[in-house]
Amino acid sequence: MLLNKLFKNAPEIDIKQLSADSRVPMKDAIFFCVQGFKYDGHEYIEEAIKNGAVVIVYEKPLPNKLNAIYIRVQNVDDCIKKIAPRFYGHPEKNLESYLVCGCYGRSSVTSFINYYLNKSKSCGYIGRFGIKYADTELYSAYPTLTSLENIKHINNMNQYGVKAITLEASASSLSYNKLNIINPSVFIYTNTYKECPDYKEYNLDYFDDIRHYLYSLEERSVIILNKDDISYNELKDVDHKIVSYGTNKDSKYRIRNIFLGKNSSKFDIETDDFTITVPTNLLGVSSVYNLTAAIVSLIEKGYNPLDLANSFVKVPYIDGVMESIDDDYHIIVDCADSIESINELLQFARFVSKNNKVIGVLGISATDDKNRLKNMIEAAEKYLDIIYLTEENTYESDINKLLSKAAIYQKENKTIKVESRNIAIESAIEVLNKEDVLVLIGMGNDKIMIKGLGKQTYFGDKEYAKYYLNKRRKEENEVI
Repeated sequence: MLLNKLFKNAPEIDIKQLSADSRVPMKDAIFFCVQGFKYDGHEYIEEAIKNGAVVIVYEKPLPNKLNAIYIRVQNVDDCIKKIAPRFYGHPEKNLESYLVCGCYGRSSVTSFINYYLNKSKSCGYIGRFGIKYADTELYSAYPTLTSLENIKHINNMNQYGVKAITLEASASSLSYNKLNIINPSVFIYTNTYKECPDYKEYNLDYFDDIRHYLYSLEERSVIILNKDDISYNELKDVDHKIVSYGTNKDSKYRIRNIFLGKNSSKFDIETDDFTITVPTNLLGVSSVYNLTAAIVSLIEKGYNPLDLANSFVKVPYIDGVMESIDDDYHIIVDCADSIESINELLQFARFVSKNNKVIGVLGISATDDKNRLKNMIEAAEKYLDIIYLTEENTYESDINKLLSKAAIYQKENKTIKVESRNIAIESAIEVLNKEDVLVLIGMGNDKIMIKGLGKQTYFGDKEYAKYYLNKRRKEENEVI
């Protein structure tokens, strides 16, 4: 596209790329000097020009200007929001889009929406698990891409015939304008945990970042809020269509008659106009809320409530998120890391155990402070019959010293200390009966653990549990 089609009074030169990353080849590109959390693009202009940039868009005074065309703007992020969609032909307008924000549950809600939509149309995804659309699957080092990366991938999706997209967003990604190009059809906020990294980092400004983004949305956007969460009162006054869900009797979509089992759940979603019953293989209260958020979002976009009610009976688990891994033994793998989520998981395990044993494998990290250790041990002793305390991202710390720190808060004699996490899982499986419940907490199915020598390969709690369960079955001559 010609530069004078993007900027008034600019020279008539052909632009082939847009970029905010000075490290990559960018022949005939516009380089935008974006100011991020760690880096400022203004400091990398020389590198960008060496890599092919012919136009520099900037906002700060520049002491030296190398050989390029310079366009100064008041705000580079706002400029990208206007220029990038125009350059790519506004591909975002062709997609039905769902943007999910919150401390936890983002991946689950986007996954459920994707699962449903892909039955009838091609639905793309950008988030924690990378970029996925059509037959394309790309790795991403970050759960939220930059605004330019988002529009590039959305443009590619548009060319592949993708009709809808789900995106994950943290509050910090909204504050850094990573999603400012997206005016979603539906914005969903899941929940707020005080141990959420974003919440702790932004403290009192946490909801300001989200409100600022919501105020910028077009009127056509629907905002879905959890009325049982503190976020509802913080965000409800945004001047858009607000739709609420939750157990609160004043919610538009009311969650009723929740049944939680070891292998399945069931609940009703009630409105003034209809009631649907939703059976699912998903486990726990959080799954009920996340699935409700997805269903409500789809209903608000015109999808049939009865069809939605029967579409999640056997939905794929999110890898390592409240995942039941065996039909005979009740083993749940979950990446819970906040005290709130650990409490919720342990409470669920105790509830469904029906007076049988509840066994847990919990890890201690070098980053755990005194309050976290104390709260975690208290929760474990409250709900678990046997506690295997072990490693989890110890960095350079001595695991025995970390275990000793936790021992200060132990009041009951139910904790077994095991240095190696996979051995802790093996030990727990050796004493597990079919009526018991085993919860593996913290790592989920992460394949990396950080120890003294840096990042080390770890096969994941789920894979270790399957391996040791099969080993036990072979030893007991059970059918695998």
